[in-house]
Amino acid sequence: MRVGAFVERHDLGHVFAQDTGFKIERDPDTVRAPDVAFVAREGLVHIPQEGYAELAPDWVAEILSPSDSPGEVLEKVGQWLSAGVRVVWLLDQVRRDARIYRADGTDRAVPELHRPLCRSSRRASSTLALGRGAAARRRSRNRGRVARRTRPARSKRTRRSSAATPSRRPPPTPSRPATASSRSKMRNRTGASLAAPPR
Repeated sequence: MRVGAFVERHDLGHVFAQDTGFKIERDPDTVRAPDVAFVAREGLVHIPQEGYAELAPDWVAEILSPSDSPGEVLEKVGQWLSAGVRVVWLLDQVRRDARIYRADGTDRAVPELHRPLCRSSRRASSTLALGRGAAARRRSRNRGRVARRTRPARSKRTRRSSAATPSRRPPPTPSRPATASSRSKMRNRTGASLAAPPR
């Protein structure tokens, strides 16, 4: 689940990580820094180069820790919704589930949350805010690794056997002149006499 890549692909706005603070109340000033926040494109003009942005994000994701009490969590959700946030996600890294709160007062549970979002707030924020370029480069590298692993390797023995091997025939035996003993053996086998060659 890469919110940053989706937002960038459709030019919807910008996704901010957990080091971005938003001033959501005055007198006294209240600054909140969610784990992940999304601001729509029309709201980006109100974000200064320095200091805190005095606006409420359109979407906020908070990753709970075991030390968070239920009262603190509900208070944080109420502050976000009162400031103008449309949707608040609470991600529980222990139970591996989530609950979604909306500005209209409704909420619902989402069981069996995807594992990478529950490891740590830092890892989850970087995963959610992953850009399209980094994801494309990672997919390209993975495709190259798979191609190299699945390519069958040819052994030296296979390459040698595929080459044409010339057939070897035994050298011809040189002919020898017939001797007296050989003529006698031939005469006994064929019943004919073998004349001696002229001298």
